[in-house]
Amino acid sequence: MNYFFWTKYPFVQVGFAFIGGNALAYTFTELPDFTITSACYQWLLGAASVVTCLALLILLYHYKKRVNTKGFFILPLFVCLGIIRFITYDERNQIQSVQLQDNYKTALYGEVISEPEVKNKNLNFILNVKQLKQDRQWAPCRTLVKVTLPDTSSSIIFKDMVLLKGNLRKPLIAETPYDFNYARFLAYQNIHYTLYVKAKPVTFTDSSGFIFSPKYYAIKSRQKLEALLIQKIKHKKAYALVTGLLVGKRTDLEEKDKQLFTISGTIHVLAVSGMHVVLIYQSICFIAMLLRIRQNGIAFNLIILLLIWFYIFITGLQASASRAAIMITLVLLAKLVQRDNQNTNSLMATACLMLLYNPYYLADAGFILSFLAVIGIVISSSLSLKESKNKITTYLFN
Repeated sequence: MNYFFWTKYPFVQVGFAFIGGNALAYTFTELPDFTITSACYQWLLGAASVVTCLALLILLYHYKKRVNTKGFFILPLFVCLGIIRFITYDERNQIQSVQLQDNYKTALYGEVISEPEVKNKNLNFILNVKQLKQDRQWAPCRTLVKVTLPDTSSSIIFKDMVLLKGNLRKPLIAETPYDFNYARFLAYQNIHYTLYVKAKPVTFTDSSGFIFSPKYYAIKSRQKLEALLIQKIKHKKAYALVTGLLVGKRTDLEEKDKQLFTISGTIHVLAVSGMHVVLIYQSICFIAMLLRIRQNGIAFNLIILLLIWFYIFITGLQASASRAAIMITLVLLAKLVQRDNQNTNSLMATACLMLLYNPYYLADAGFILSFLAVIGIVISSSLSLKESKNKITTYLFN
């Protein structure tokens, strides 16, 4: 007997356990209702930590005794790891030196961690707060705040350190179950406060010197690409459509054009998906085949990975595109080390890596639908391959 029930699909079991831990923490804490208290978090975190320690001790004991029941303790271990990761990721559980209150007039100092975008004649961005002014004194603070700035001409950019003044508010919760819940929408991004800046001028300091942030340079690269496109494409609507198709940017589209795409059911073509990643991969492989370049080499596969991940960073690490990029990365790594690749293992490993990075992906409809679609493709293709005797069909499915 091996460590796992299915020796062929170890990541499937571990993945389900880890995802189950995330889902359990999400359900237990009742995130959408915002009724959780710190005591509940501490109780759940403590219980998960105790079970994790016990599972590790039992695994260590069984390893020394060479007992073949280790797999029964690995699954609860990963369930607890999923719970711990979800709780520790939540910004509300970070230790604060100040007590944050609703509708509190204050000043904030922090770092801009999202690309500012203009919407409804306002400039919106996410601020990673470093310090907060309370009782005329600055105190350390750690939280994320959605900032709305009426001055759309401001030159604030990603990674700037800014000083803002305004009222710190908790987002409103929907009064009925079928209304859009803005508080829940922000909570899925780990944001629990908003700030509307009224005071002018807003002072800020530009970051100088070397910035250790791949996203910063990806945004700069995308902006250079957009500048190149706007030089070549003079028509405004055509430019907005091209940027939407290439990098998934919809801010340049007029509102009536967005509504037309939505009504026609084709708005998804303006979002970066796994199709874009596959097209890049297949295009590079096709060019390499024409040039008779060896595709099994380490250098060739590393170049493919670098190009794919550069494209993913430019587009903002969207869930569907990231899923495809991680899966292709695992497939290429398996090829390099000469290991057989199982689609189900790669898919589950991808889901675990993404949830490890951001547990709130579990509440993202795009994340869920993307993985369900791929699962459906994998299952249907495997069944079709078993029944099909046509060489062309077999080649296409492979």
